[in-house]
Amino acid sequence: MKRSLTFFAVLAVLAFTAQAQEQPEGDYRNAILMEPSTGTVLFEKNADDPGPIASMTKMMTALVVLEQVGAGKFDWETPISTSARASQMGGSQVYLRHREVFPLREMMAAMFVHSANDAALAIAEHVGGSEEQFVAMMNARARELGMKNTRFVTPHGLPAEAGGVDDMSTPRDLAKLAVELMKHPMIRQLAEVEQMPFRQGQFTLWNPNDLISRYGPATGLKTGTHNRAGSCVTATATKNGMDLVAVLMGASQRRQLFRTVESMMEEAFTSWQIVEPVKRGTPAGQPLPVADGRVPAVAGVAAADARVVTRRDEAAAIETRLQPINPPAPVKKGERVGWIIVSKEGKPIGRVSVLATEAVPHASVLQRFWDHVWPW
Repeated sequence: MKRSLTFFAVLAVLAFTAQAQEQPEGDYRNAILMEPSTGTVLFEKNADDPGPIASMTKMMTALVVLEQVGAGKFDWETPISTSARASQMGGSQVYLRHREVFPLREMMAAMFVHSANDAALAIAEHVGGSEEQFVAMMNARARELGMKNTRFVTPHGLPAEAGGVDDMSTPRDLAKLAVELMKHPMIRQLAEVEQMPFRQGQFTLWNPNDLISRYGPATGLKTGTHNRAGSCVTATATKNGMDLVAVLMGASQRRQLFRTVESMMEEAFTSWQIVEPVKRGTPAGQPLPVADGRVPAVAGVAAADARVVTRRDEAAAIETRLQPINPPAPVKKGERVGWIIVSKEGKPIGRVSVLATEAVPHASVLQRFWDHVWPW
């Protein structure tokens, strides 16, 4: 199995505007390409314009279920019974029969690998108590993630009937969802499955994400297609120690869509890299002053990693410098006593706290008097 996408735990995010790579060819309507650990956007086109997302809706369905299982409300062996309505779903399906029962684990695989609409509805009805209540859970989670231009109306993403409203989102919102979803090992495993047996081998689940079979660095994630949405994909990949998330929506040709994503990601992997100018726990290099302390200065260490996404030919322009803040005593161990400023070509792009390695008590009145009289 290919290496799964890893989203790094970062305490300091260095935000700056990256010089966008050239727009890849293709007939998609909107798109985004980002490095997830820093949130650096490498390319975007109409990234905040909402549009129908078809089966990419199932990413949020999966996230809600994963978090409900994580909270102990269900487990993967929970039996999921198929309602009459779920058995009548159209589009991609595993042809569930009314009252047919599968463990949640198998229903999840059917929904996420095969994009089965009948499995998605059966899961939603059981976990939410009803489809409507589950959709409310989806929208609540979207708000928590800051998905400002997203509205879910189904757990599966099938197009609405005449006069209805489709599930809607944007590339930027879906990239946020992808980052959160890929924190779950189960999804990282399912997203890379090309095919797997279902119903004791009587049926085969097929992954419609062609990137998994055709593009080596690909690690997922979810496709979606219907007449109003066009062809869409949320894609993840890992190469050269860097992760990428790409979302493209509204393409007219499915095969061209995958070629465009592959080209976009290869250009990014070739041209960009992650630089870590500061590592958590690294000594600050010199003691930092403390005002009116029993000692005049204290050693410090970096509180977090600093990660910067930069073009490979510009990596040498990343620099750091120490900036004391001269806090008054008493200073506790672990208290901020300065910053490490990260800059690119002399322009600050972020900073990391420097923490005291030991406590510094307040100097006595007598000590402060002598320090004032004889400062040397």
